[in-house]
Amino acid sequence: MIADYIRSMRPETWPLGALPALFSGLMASGFDVSIAGLALLVQPVLILCVLVLGATNMFNEVYDVEQDRVNKPHRPIVSGRLSPRSAKAASLVLFVVAVLWALSLGFMLFTVSVTLVCLGVAYSVPEMRLKDNAATAMLTLGMGYGVIMPLAPWLIISGAHAATGSLIALMSFLWFAGTTNFKDFKDLPGDVKSDVRTLVAMRGEMFTMKLMAAVMVVAPACLLVAYVAAGLLPASALLALAALLLTLWVIADLYRNYSPKRAFRGYKITYLLYPLFFLLLAVGFLGGR
Repeated sequence: MIADYIRSMRPETWPLGALPALFSGLMASGFDVSIAGLALLVQPVLILCVLVLGATNMFNEVYDVEQDRVNKPHRPIVSGRLSPRSAKAASLVLFVVAVLWALSLGFMLFTVSVTLVCLGVAYSVPEMRLKDNAATAMLTLGMGYGVIMPLAPWLIISGAHAATGSLIALMSFLWFAGTTNFKDFKDLPGDVKSDVRTLVAMRGEMFTMKLMAAVMVVAPACLLVAYVAAGLLPASALLALAALLLTLWVIADLYRNYSPKRAFRGYKITYLLYPLFFLLLAVGFLGGR
């Protein structure tokens, strides 16, 4: 039973938020690896990227039963191993624990945590269901993964340099808003059946891939070059262009040889490329000190 709760929290998604937040925290702290510095960094990551994200995943699964019957019949709720009522109760408990823990660490982290909880709930509940519209789904996931998680360490650890974190968050927002479409290729049958208006369902696979290349690669790359040219980021931060070029290669390969299976493989590869972007940025910041 406990294992099914954990599976419903989808721990495989936690590193996607946690690693960029950790690398952002290292940059924000000036690479303070003391015990006190790491403790200050790890707690927000656990709150946002484990408790809130895990609770959001479980909460979302409660309302995704019809799509999951087609796309993901192995998940705990749709397979009957976990009841929707108990999953919803557990997710709400996790939300409360996360918010109270955040409040004990300061008002800024509390505000960030509440914002992320609200986004997670609005993404799933039928009254709002931001997930069912391509634009709102991209914006919501882009804000959660791309802005709030990587920007939070800058706000909490180094408020004076939060503007630098905002520059990075803009690039990661674009990257993550684009990559949300990867999973929609595989989920297309269930989304069409449930009238979920994803970009793939409305405009087709080829158009979606072109837009992904523009949003995930071209726009962040142009911003990164502009930041460096303006002296806002160190020149060594251009090392992160490697992650963007690899992303472009994944999309181009999918465009040339499209299949749902290949699209799902690309989705998994981007799970590595997104943290890699932040790792290379961190290496660039360290080299530019």
